[in-house]
Amino acid sequence: MEPKNQFKDPNLYSFVPETHPIMKEAKNAASSHSLTPNYPIGIVAASDNKAVCAAGNGNGYHEANIENEGHIEGCKRRFISQERVKSGGEKVKPGEEFDLCPGCHTDFHAESNLIRKATELGIDLKGTDVHMYGHYWCCGDCWDKMKKAGVGKVILPDTYKKFEDLEEVKKWAKECEEARQLKLK
Repeated sequence: MEPKNQFKDPNLYSFVPETHPIMKEAKNAASSHSLTPNYPIGIVAASDNKAVCAAGNGNGYHEANIENEGHIEGCKRRFISQERVKSGGEKVKPGEEFDLCPGCHTDFHAESNLIRKATELGIDLKGTDVHMYGHYWCCGDCWDKMKKAGVGKVILPDTYKKFEDLEEVKKWAKECEEARQLKLK
Protein backbone atom coordinates (compact mmCIF):
# COMPACT_ATOMS: atom_id res chain seq x y z
CA MET A 1 0.00 0.00 0.00
CA GLU A 2 1.27 3.46 -0.96
CA PRO A 3 1.82 5.97 1.86
CA LYS A 4 -1.18 8.31 2.24
CA ASN A 5 0.90 11.47 1.93
CA GLN A 6 2.86 10.36 -1.15
CA PHE A 7 1.30 13.27 -3.01
CA LYS A 8 3.37 15.75 -1.02
CA ASP A 9 6.33 14.85 -3.28
CA PRO A 10 7.19 18.06 -5.20
CA ASN A 11 8.34 15.97 -8.18
CA LEU A 12 4.68 15.31 -8.98
CA TYR A 13 3.97 18.98 -9.61
CA SER A 14 4.96 21.74 -11.96
CA PHE A 15 5.66 25.23 -10.65
CA VAL A 16 5.19 28.75 -11.97
CA PRO A 17 5.76 32.17 -10.41
CA GLU A 18 2.88 33.72 -8.48
CA THR A 19 2.83 36.36 -11.21
CA HIS A 20 1.90 33.82 -13.91
CA PRO A 21 -1.49 34.93 -15.34
CA ILE A 22 -3.31 31.67 -14.60
CA MET A 23 -1.76 31.41 -11.12
CA LYS A 24 -3.01 34.94 -10.46
CA GLU A 25 -6.48 33.73 -11.46
CA ALA A 26 -6.14 30.79 -9.05
CA LYS A 27 -5.17 33.21 -6.29
CA ASN A 28 -8.22 35.34 -7.09
CA ALA A 29 -10.41 32.23 -7.17
CA ALA A 30 -9.63 31.68 -3.49
CA SER A 31 -11.17 34.99 -2.48
CA SER A 32 -14.05 34.56 -4.94
CA HIS A 33 -14.92 30.89 -4.43
CA SER A 34 -13.43 29.48 -1.21
CA LEU A 35 -15.92 28.80 1.58
CA THR A 36 -13.13 28.15 4.09
CA PRO A 37 -11.88 31.55 5.24
CA ASN A 38 -9.22 30.11 7.59
CA TYR A 39 -7.58 28.10 4.78
CA PRO A 40 -8.63 29.53 1.41
CA ILE A 41 -7.61 27.63 -1.69
CA GLY A 42 -8.29 28.68 -5.26
CA ILE A 43 -8.05 26.45 -8.28
CA VAL A 44 -8.29 27.07 -12.02
CA ALA A 45 -8.38 24.62 -14.91
CA ALA A 46 -6.67 25.99 -18.00
CA SER A 47 -6.42 24.90 -21.60
CA ASP A 48 -4.05 26.59 -24.07
CA ASN A 49 -3.08 28.99 -21.26
CA LYS A 50 -6.67 30.21 -20.87
CA ALA A 51 -8.80 29.64 -17.78
CA VAL A 52 -11.82 27.46 -18.49
CA CYS A 53 -13.17 26.94 -14.95
CA ALA A 54 -12.42 28.21 -11.43
CA ALA A 55 -13.43 27.04 -7.96
CA GLY A 56 -12.38 27.12 -4.32
CA ASN A 57 -12.37 24.78 -1.36
CA GLY A 58 -15.05 24.23 1.23
CA ASN A 59 -18.77 23.87 1.65
CA GLY A 60 -19.44 26.23 4.58
CA TYR A 61 -19.74 23.42 7.14
CA HIS A 62 -16.95 24.60 9.46
CA GLU A 63 -18.24 28.15 9.59
CA ALA A 64 -21.82 26.98 10.25
CA ASN A 65 -20.68 24.83 13.19
CA ILE A 66 -18.23 27.14 14.99
CA GLU A 67 -20.23 27.11 18.24
CA ASN A 68 -21.60 23.57 18.04
CA GLU A 69 -20.75 20.91 20.60
CA GLY A 70 -18.55 18.12 19.28
CA HIS A 71 -16.57 20.51 17.08
CA ILE A 72 -13.40 22.56 17.44
CA GLU A 73 -13.62 25.73 15.38
CA GLY A 74 -16.46 24.08 13.47
CA CYS A 75 -14.55 20.87 12.73
CA LYS A 76 -15.59 17.39 13.90
CA ARG A 77 -12.26 15.92 12.76
CA ARG A 78 -10.27 18.23 15.03
CA PHE A 79 -12.62 17.42 17.93
CA ILE A 80 -12.28 13.66 17.35
CA SER A 81 -8.50 14.04 17.16
CA GLN A 82 -8.43 15.90 20.48
CA GLU A 83 -10.65 13.27 22.12
CA ARG A 84 -8.37 10.47 20.88
CA VAL A 85 -5.36 12.16 22.44
CA LYS A 86 -7.24 12.72 25.73
CA SER A 87 -7.97 8.99 25.90
CA GLY A 88 -4.36 8.04 25.19
CA GLY A 89 -4.68 7.44 21.47
CA GLU A 90 -3.03 9.08 18.50
CA LYS A 91 -4.33 12.26 16.96
CA VAL A 92 -5.64 12.33 13.42
CA LYS A 93 -2.67 12.71 11.11
CA PRO A 94 -2.60 15.65 8.70
CA GLY A 95 -3.91 14.60 5.30
CA GLU A 96 -5.83 11.59 6.64
CA GLU A 97 -9.35 10.67 7.75
CA PHE A 98 -11.04 13.56 5.97
CA ASP A 99 -14.28 11.57 6.09
CA LEU A 100 -14.62 12.23 9.85
CA CYS A 101 -15.96 15.73 9.15
CA PRO A 102 -18.35 16.94 6.45
CA GLY A 103 -16.31 20.15 6.22
CA CYS A 104 -13.02 18.30 5.66
CA HIS A 105 -14.39 15.64 3.32
CA THR A 106 -12.52 15.35 0.03
CA ASP A 107 -15.78 15.93 -1.84
CA PHE A 108 -15.37 19.59 -0.88
CA HIS A 109 -11.67 20.06 -1.48
CA ALA A 110 -10.87 22.63 -4.16
CA GLU A 111 -10.07 19.92 -6.71
CA SER A 112 -13.41 18.14 -6.21
CA ASN A 113 -15.32 21.42 -6.29
CA LEU A 114 -13.59 22.29 -9.58
CA ILE A 115 -14.52 18.94 -11.13
CA ARG A 116 -18.13 19.25 -9.94
CA LYS A 117 -18.43 22.83 -11.23
CA ALA A 118 -16.90 21.94 -14.61
CA THR A 119 -19.31 19.01 -14.93
CA GLU A 120 -22.29 21.24 -14.08
CA LEU A 121 -21.15 23.76 -16.71
CA GLY A 122 -20.49 21.07 -19.33
CA ILE A 123 -16.75 21.77 -19.39
CA ASP A 124 -14.52 18.82 -20.25
CA LEU A 125 -11.36 18.87 -18.13
CA LYS A 126 -9.59 16.33 -20.32
CA GLY A 127 -6.17 17.70 -21.21
CA THR A 128 -6.42 20.77 -18.98
CA ASP A 129 -3.78 21.77 -16.48
CA VAL A 130 -4.84 22.77 -13.00
CA HIS A 131 -3.30 25.74 -11.19
CA MET A 132 -3.83 25.69 -7.42
CA TYR A 133 -3.06 28.49 -4.99
CA GLY A 134 -3.25 28.28 -1.21
CA HIS A 135 -2.00 24.75 -0.58
CA TYR A 136 1.16 22.75 -1.17
CA TRP A 137 -0.15 19.35 -2.24
CA CYS A 138 -3.20 17.35 -3.36
CA CYS A 139 -4.53 14.50 -1.26
CA GLY A 140 -4.72 11.06 -2.86
CA ASP A 141 -8.49 11.16 -3.36
CA CYS A 142 -8.29 14.48 -5.18
CA TRP A 143 -5.29 13.38 -7.23
CA ASP A 144 -7.21 10.30 -8.36
CA LYS A 145 -10.34 12.34 -9.16
CA MET A 146 -8.36 14.80 -11.26
CA LYS A 147 -6.57 12.06 -13.19
CA LYS A 148 -9.92 10.33 -13.80
CA ALA A 149 -11.28 13.65 -15.13
CA GLY A 150 -8.32 13.80 -17.53
CA VAL A 151 -6.39 16.64 -15.92
CA GLY A 152 -2.81 16.77 -17.16
CA LYS A 153 -0.50 18.67 -14.84
CA VAL A 154 -1.10 20.08 -11.39
CA ILE A 155 0.71 23.39 -11.11
CA LEU A 156 1.55 25.16 -7.86
CA PRO A 157 3.12 28.56 -7.28
CA ASP A 158 6.88 28.40 -6.88
CA THR A 159 6.28 29.79 -3.38
CA TYR A 160 4.16 26.75 -2.43
CA LYS A 161 6.25 25.88 0.64
CA LYS A 162 4.91 28.91 2.49
CA PHE A 163 1.58 27.10 2.79
CA GLU A 164 3.24 24.49 5.03
CA ASP A 165 3.69 27.22 7.66
CA LEU A 166 0.58 27.97 9.75
CA GLU A 167 1.62 31.61 10.25
CA GLU A 168 1.92 32.06 6.48
CA VAL A 169 -1.49 30.44 6.00
CA LYS A 170 -2.94 32.92 8.52
CA LYS A 171 -1.37 35.82 6.58
CA TRP A 172 -2.78 34.43 3.33
CA ALA A 173 -6.24 34.00 4.90
CA LYS A 174 -6.16 37.62 6.07
CA GLU A 175 -5.04 38.82 2.62
CA CYS A 176 -7.78 36.76 1.02
CA GLU A 177 -10.45 38.16 3.37
CA GLU A 178 -9.28 41.71 2.65
CA ALA A 179 -9.56 41.01 -1.10
CA ARG A 180 -13.04 39.55 -0.54
CA GLN A 181 -14.11 42.68 1.35
CA LEU A 182 -12.79 44.93 -1.43
CA LYS A 183 -14.88 43.00 -3.95
CA LEU A 184 -17.98 43.67 -1.84
CA LYS A 185 -17.46 47.46 -1.92
